[in-house]
Amino acid sequence: MMRRTNIVLMKSCTTVLLFIAACISAYPQIAVTADPVGARPLTGESYLDVEGSPFLFSEWRKGAVTLEDGTTYSNLMLMYDQVSDQLIFKNTKGQTQIFLKPVKAFTIDGAPGDSLIFQTGYPPKQKAFYQVLVAGNTSLLKKETKVLMDEKEYGSARTVRHIVPSIGYFIVRNGQLKSVKLQRKSILAAFGDRHDDIERYIADRRLRLGEEASLVELALFYNTF
Repeated sequence: MMRRTNIVLMKSCTTVLLFIAACISAYPQIAVTADPVGARPLTGESYLDVEGSPFLFSEWRKGAVTLEDGTTYSNLMLMYDQVSDQLIFKNTKGQTQIFLKPVKAFTIDGAPGDSLIFQTGYPPKQKAFYQVLVAGNTSLLKKETKVLMDEKEYGSARTVRHIVPSIGYFIVRNGQLKSVKLQRKSILAAFGDRHDDIERYIADRRLRLGEEASLVELALFYNTF
């Protein structure tokens, strides 16, 4: 089983590298510049006096962006607003701006040595960003949504605004997107054609099905068939 796990992990690394390359090279490379053109200053929601962060990371992170027209930019300072589902960047003058042209995909630095991959183009919300956890014949996506909620403090007229996050996972197969929960019944249904293999793998690996890492491992295992 350890040998099989190593094979799965090796295939995982290869798949992620190929996917990053595909995001960048799927369209002709039109331009790479220090500051993206066709951008404008960020306006609108300022998130003042809000409890919690609306962003994926609360600080600027390096990343790369591919627009729908094929233009690719690298070494940008990015932040991903998960309330508005909008990617913003900081130009060389330190100004916070947004892209005027639609963003197809982007990567952003996560843990040291790790890049998170986000992609659009999935039904039914074609413009929504999904994090790609596993890419393959069957892909595993993650969608973290954050909304602003107003609540009055108990016994007070003061209204407190805070961020409420929710996370969903999705399997994409044959162009169809299907929700999957971190529960045994939902996971087995998602990989139903390999029900016995998945059951056996869960038992052998003693996977905790309430954890994201276990779902990722199962999706990688499923793609080995």
